[in-house]
Amino acid sequence: MSVILDGENAWEHYPGLGVDFFRALYEGLSKNGRVRTGTMSESLAREPARLPRLHAGSWIDRSFRIWVGHEEDVRAWNLLGKTRAELVRAGGSEEAWESLYAAEGSDWFWWFGDDFSSAQDAEFDALFRRHLGNVYRSIGVPEPQELLQPVKRQVTAVVARAPWAMLRVVVDGRRTDYFEWIAAGRYDMSREYGAMAGDLSFVSDLHYGFDEANLFLRIDTRAGVDARKACERRRLRLIVTKPRPCEVDLLPAADGVRSAVEDIFEAAVPFERIGVAAGEDVEFVLELSREGGVPQRFPTTVPLSLRVPTKDYDKIHWMA
Repeated sequence: MSVILDGENAWEHYPGLGVDFFRALYEGLSKNGRVRTGTMSESLAREPARLPRLHAGSWIDRSFRIWVGHEEDVRAWNLLGKTRAELVRAGGSEEAWESLYAAEGSDWFWWFGDDFSSAQDAEFDALFRRHLGNVYRSIGVPEPQELLQPVKRQVTAVVARAPWAMLRVVVDGRRTDYFEWIAAGRYDMSREYGAMAGDLSFVSDLHYGFDEANLFLRIDTRAGVDARKACERRRLRLIVTKPRPCEVDLLPAADGVRSAVEDIFEAAVPFERIGVAAGEDVEFVLELSREGGVPQRFPTTVPLSLRVPTKDYDKIHWMA
């Protein structure tokens, strides 16, 4: 007879995330001569399971209502289905399939929709899309732009502050004065928790804004990190997803782009260079890569956005 324990929820309710409890439990079971401990794979190898019938449903109401039906659930399943179809066509590697299997876990869909929510909704959303993006990278197929869009609708208001006035930036890689970036939008990179940060772990804040002709970008490094050394042998790109896809090199800078790294990283990208006009809404992320590494796009929770200013912007948005 097999006794199969589901212990995943102990971290939420037990002291020390359940670590001490599980160690004591398994130690006691291992020392009991009447009990043989093992993984599911080991148990099935000893005694293969045979299920004459499997009921369609789940442990909640014997239905799938938590995992399907809501608009967010449908979008997530569609993203997953498209990714699997692309992987089947490509005949991908074991690594690609592992990323897909990770995204097929039902718990992602527990958090999509309005049934359940947590303080980590944005991170779960981003990690789900990261697994799908890894599939595309593994098979050498461009990652669809729709994977940059959060599945959760309420994410934008939670994680990013939009720019609220024109900037006057000197692109020199230095904090020229207090007011230079005061009106910029800001994304706190501490929201990109450790498991996802990877090569981005040196980044503390991302600022962005504009003047009449340029999109401005600024990256701050964490305390004690030398920005110049952190950026050495790395490539940084601007990935525009709306209104039209476009990619522009920031480091090293493409023609017409200005960038500098000293205490911080700063860049100015002419709106002309990315093909957008006054009044258009722009969405974008950044992509950081280094030789031999996997490119990482950030922010992962939500793309940044702004509206290209019109000539009368200052008259409309003046402040007393």
